[in-house]
Amino acid sequence: TWTPKGDRSRYNICPYEGTIHKYRTSTLTNERGEEFDLELTHGEYCRLEGEALVQSEGEVCDVSNDCAVGLGCRMEGEDEIERCKIVCQRKRWAQRLADECKVDCANTKCLPEIE
Repeated sequence: TWTPKGDRSRYNICPYEGTIHKYRTSTLTNERGEEFDLELTHGEYCRLEGEALVQSEGEVCDVSNDCAVGLGCRMEGEDEIERCKIVCQRKRWAQRLADECKVDCANTKCLPEIE
């Protein structure tokens, strides 16, 4: 997923250090020293979670667990979405890319939690 600023969802897991275990959860460390867990599940699927997988403020997310501590996954306000769409339209892109950019303005993002 990308945003008008060129941001992408990022998962900092490769390269990693550690051993992948076939029958239990593997705790691995990425090149930044952040840990993450890898658990092989049924078939060819796996479960990943940990510090190396969280998104920072303003990055695209699906659920609040995708976000760093103190952030929640939610849609920005209508004013911010409209500003984003205006920025997309001003880019010197093919119309197709500008249209895709506008759609992405309405993605949920990691934003400070509301109390």
